Amino acid sequence: MIDNFAKIYQLAREKGPEKLVVLAPEGEFMNAVKIARQEGYVEPIFVGSLEKMQAAADELNFNIDQIEKISCADPQKIADYGIAMLFNKETGLVSKGQIPTSYVYRAIIKEEQKKNRQK
Repeated sequence: MIDNFAKIYQLAREKGPEKLVVLAPEGEFMNAVKIARQEGYVEPIFVGSLEKMQAAADELNFNIDQIEKISCADPQKIADYGIAMLFNKETGLVSKGQIPTSYVYRAIIKEEQKKNRQK
């Protein structure tokens, strides 16, 4: 039984890092990704503005050279790309960084419609 956070952290470390697509990893959100990566919980893939990603990482002294980065400036395309990776099972996790939620919802609806047409 899991009854405290220490057990959750232990299980996450034992399982190993999960691939995490981060949509628009900018600003303070980057710190959460940094910590999760350092603890071995996630192996992030960043989708968004390369300049903004790097600026946020530099501010936190977070070396992102070895992290996969997909350059995209348009918020809808950022959301579409990450959500498509989730639906195509290229990742099990997607996290919303500094991107309005409405773009993510539209991307999910688009992928659901695609899935339904394929049935």
